[in-house]
Amino acid sequence: MCFRIVHTLSGGASFLGMNRLASLAAAFEKSLNSLRKSEEILSEDDLKILFRASSQLSEILNSEMNSKSEIDDTLINDLIRIETRQNTSPGEGIDDGG
Repeated sequence: MCFRIVHTLSGGASFLGMNRLASLAAAFEKSLNSLRKSEEILSEDDLKILFRASSQLSEILNSEMNSKSEIDDTLINDLIRIETRQNTSPGEGIDDGG
């Protein structure tokens, strides 16, 4: 389960251009993947590294979520219009004011 979560974070962060998060998640993902395939027992140091990686991912995600970036209300309304248009039956149309 943990591998899939980190894998998703890695791909999503890369797609969104969140380079710090993407590189940490990719390294974490590779480590978890090799551990999945191994029958080796993890050392205490290995576990500490994995927990550090998990904590660092959380810190980066929290800092992104708490950023003071303004959300463009016009963009949100435009996205809602697209969704509404996609959910409108053929022939009903939407009055886009134009």
